[in-house]
Amino acid sequence: MNKNRGLDAFSIKLIAILAMSANHISHLFGANLSDFWLVALYSIGGITFPIMAFFLNEGFRYTRNLRKYEMRLCFWAILSFLPFCLAFEVVAGNVLFTLLLGLLVLDLRQNLKQHWQFIVLYLLLVLVSGFCDWPYVGVVLVFLFARCRNYKDPYLVPCIAQAAMSLTVLGEGGLASLMDVLFLAGGALVSYLLLKCYNGQKGRSMGQLFYAYYPLHLVLLILIACNFRFDAICARFLKIFG
Repeated sequence: MNKNRGLDAFSIKLIAILAMSANHISHLFGANLSDFWLVALYSIGGITFPIMAFFLNEGFRYTRNLRKYEMRLCFWAILSFLPFCLAFEVVAGNVLFTLLLGLLVLDLRQNLKQHWQFIVLYLLLVLVSGFCDWPYVGVVLVFLFARCRNYKDPYLVPCIAQAAMSLTVLGEGGLASLMDVLFLAGGALVSYLLLKCYNGQKGRSMGQLFYAYYPLHLVLLILIACNFRFDAICARFLKIFG
């Protein structure tokens, strides 16, 4: 691909961030949305994780200090814990924890000499991810992007894997099932097309914004959902942790 054409990393990450925001808006304000907007905003979020998983691999390949990269991701994951719990009214690890587990898988894959040791630890990290957002499959997608990096089409297998997940909810029916199918299958298709447009260029530097945006936008959405009332935020906190 001509490097002057297509989309650079900054552009694709920005699209992923906007899609994630739309999905989170559907979670917090879905009761006030029509079915059309609920489905549309929820479903578009399906493009975000494959893009994040791919660029996590890119970061792993090009980072000068892997330990600092892991510590930075761990920092943002911990900082996002409370906003995530308040936003989704659940006690669980957010998607940054899932990405951190995926990064550890990449680290182990590169540094462990015994294949069986990697398999055991990889499966253990997949199990741990069951307590996080994008349970189980998130870590697998990160690994698949690494495993398929030298394929003629490195994006195809991971995106097919995500789309295949939609088969697990096809038979449930109803609006929720439709949203999940579009989220998984539609999101996989759109993320695949976006990554196919990637021209290999970094573009404008996003720095830590790609990760810092996560807790910041959740805090803003929580404040709006609670009408900027401290008592409403406290009530939400007690409902989750009380």
